Formats: sequence, structure tokens, C-alpha cells
Amino acid sequence: MRGGCRILFTGPDPPPKDSQGEGVEVGWLPLISIEPVGGSSLKLLEALEPGGLVVVTSPRTPRFLVLDALAQGVLGEVLRAFRYVTVAVVGERTGGEVMRLLGAEKLIVASGGTVESLASTLAGMNVEHSIILRASTPSPSYERLREVVRGARDVVVYRNRALEANARLLGETARRGLVDVVALSSPLQARALKHSGGLGGVRIVAIGPPTARAVEEVLGVKPIVAERPSIQLLLAEAVGACRGY
Repeated sequence: MRGGCRILFTGPDPPPKDSQGEGVEVGWLPLISIEPVGGSSLKLLEALEPGGLVVVTSPRTPRFLVLDALAQGVLGEVLRAFRYVTVAVVGERTGGEVMRLLGAEKLIVASGGTVESLASTLAGMNVEHSIILRASTPSPSYERLREVVRGARDVVVYRNRALEANARLLGETARRGLVDVVALSSPLQARALKHSGGLGGVRIVAIGPPTARAVEEVLGVKPIVAERPSIQLLLAEAVGACRGY
């Protein structure tokens, strides 16, 4: 990376194209990989009951569920099933993906955009049949969600794992002064930093409080936290940190 303000984004997908700006260079070094889990759509259909609740904790979930349903030949069944359930989602982006890809009409949207805010939103609800669609390694707030949605069945839709070699490369890059700010978009990315060997004095920006707590646990430093959990705000905060405001 060359130029003025150098930011490294560590999410599993490339940063938005409009994240670049004058005097700003946003590089991409993913710290985790994500892949679908085969058979997740079949497990969902087996567990799903009309009038139940389906909890979706990531905007990636609908896409991976649809891909698996296509592979299993049950996409029509999955889409029909989502007409008759209520779907609780972590935020508007996830809700939009659920409506666009799965055709769900009954939504409960947590305004905070985090698993913690979703748990607070669902607290006090008495749902008899519920399913949580999640990653193989859930966020640290997942246990709180499980306490609220008692008796829920888990369906793992995608698998995530740390990319240790990339974490080591990030540590070397940071300690050599080749990057100004590291932008982390999930707690799992923050936990992958245990393989980095430390980032020196590089500033770290976290997408939300759960990610910030993971940074403190792993590196013992307090990161800057985006105002709200969105990739756009995360990168805007990283630009501000890079420019010193």
C-alpha cells in the first residue's frame, strides 16, 4: 500500500468501492473465511413450523440458505415456508436481505443492529417454536440470545474460520509502519488477531461494542468504535482516525 492515509479492512468480503477517497487508500486483508454448510436448508425445513419464529443474526445468512436450497432442490419449499413464520433480524440490512431473498413478510427488526439488541428486542416474548440460523462460530453475544429464545433449535448455515497466515501478515505489515488504521467488522476478526503477534501502535477501529471487547481481550488495547454497526460507518470512522479527527 502506498499513499497518504492507509487503511486495512479485514472483513471476509472486499470493502465497498466507494470507500476510497482523496488521499485515502483502503486495502483488503481478510482475517476470516466463510463458506456455506451443506444441508442447512433441509435441517431448517425439518425443524420449521407454521407460526414459529426464525432468528437471523447476519445479512449473509439468507444468501447462503438460498444457495444451499438450490443445491438441495428445495428452494420452492423454503420460500413457501417463510410466508408462514415470523423472522427476527439484527437490523435493517439483514431484514432487507430476508425480504429480498426469502420473501418473508412478518419481520421483527432490532434497531441496534447487533445480536445484543436483538436479544433485548425479543426479551419477554413467549415463542413456542423457534429456530436460530447462525454461523458455526457465533458472536460472543450469542449466549444472551439463547437465554432469551429458550428452547430454540440451532441450524448452522455457514462456517467461519480464522485465517492465521493473514493475521500474521497483518501483524508484520502493521509493525513495519505500512498501515495507519485497521478496520475490524466482527468479533471473530478481532479474535483472529491473537495470531498477529501484535499490531504495534496502529490504530484499530471496531464496528461495534462486541468487536471492541474482543480487541481488548486479545490485544489489551481500546479501539475506536463506530457510531453504529455498519461497514460504511466503520470505514468512515477509520478515515477519521487516519486523518486525526
